[in-house]
Amino acid sequence: MAVLLISRGTISGGQLVAQCLSHTGHFRCVSREDLVASVNRHGEIATRITAQIDKATQNYERFSELRRPYKILMRHALLEYARQDNLAYLGYSGHLLVEGIAHFIRIRLVAPFELRVRLTMSRLNCDEEGAKDFIRKADDDRARWARFMYGKNLRDPELYDFCVNMERMTVPAVCSLLLRTIEEH
Repeated sequence: MAVLLISRGTISGGQLVAQCLSHTGHFRCVSREDLVASVNRHGEIATRITAQIDKATQNYERFSELRRPYKILMRHALLEYARQDNLAYLGYSGHLLVEGIAHFIRIRLVAPFELRVRLTMSRLNCDEEGAKDFIRKADDDRARWARFMYGKNLRDPELYDFCVNMERMTVPAVCSLLLRTIEEH
């Protein structure tokens, strides 16, 4: 069983890498939404926590007590997926849920802002300024979320086993690199 925890910025090619891993490496690709759906199957408290936690950074005191149960439920869901098969978790902070598990490989994908803007314009059918605003807001929201939930800066390279610059590598090359890393790990 191999587990890749792939963190990236908003619309930076991560989905393309996950699709490649799914196709060439027979990985099951899972997102945060998949984990939340799994957590919500555990009943009313899980549903209530996941529904409220998204607003947590707006009211720290009110939602602070939800962090622990949320992290426990999400960690459990991620580990359940990892037990089943080769897993590529495509998220922003999944690696922070399982910090103590050494054989999981933590990757940060980095893409140049200009590439992200072009991808966003295409995906969201918006103009350049709208794409830039969307990316900045989403990245800031996710960075705030990681600080609130884990006390960590997602952009800190020390949180990852390695970082990959998508400007200098094609998606198949990144996929090949990750598969080779798993073989050697």
